[in-house]
Amino acid sequence: RPALIAFEKMSKSKYNGVDPDSLVREYGADAVRLNILFKAPPDFSLYWDERDLVGQHRWLLRLLNLYEAHASTSSAKPDNLVTQADQSILAVMNETIKQVTKQLTPECSQFNTAIAALMKFSNKLQDFRERYRSQAYLTCLSNLAVMLYPMAPHTATHLFYLLHPERDIRSVAWPAVVETP
Repeated sequence: RPALIAFEKMSKSKYNGVDPDSLVREYGADAVRLNILFKAPPDFSLYWDERDLVGQHRWLLRLLNLYEAHASTSSAKPDNLVTQADQSILAVMNETIKQVTKQLTPECSQFNTAIAALMKFSNKLQDFRERYRSQAYLTCLSNLAVMLYPMAPHTATHLFYLLHPERDIRSVAWPAVVETP
């Protein structure tokens, strides 16, 4: 006989709610926020599963590792030589800027697809680790942090600080598509 599964809305009266404070303590506010935004568009119901938080938390940790690796290898001035690899990551960055900008407009408000585009972009940046010291790579990392800021402000601020300790992410303009040579 198959098991029956029933989903109920969270409710204080049903004692089936989730304590947000404990989730924030365990995973961080940005992971909780990203999970909510990623799981469902604003006009859909969200089926809560705490296991999904682990994925968002891991992605934020991977981003932190990526930025820390860049910061530790780029103590000297970045090189300005534009290689084919740089052109490739700048092309991916430009496409990501277009996607995220469109998804975050009030008419669209598709945070889940914006986050997915940022995840894809960060995975591509991992593939081009040999260009850590290039100006193109630094531009990509800076723009990734700025695009992450509306959805994960604490993490984005820290990531941006690792790249530019003298600047405040809130004073940086939204990324624009960069013409590649």
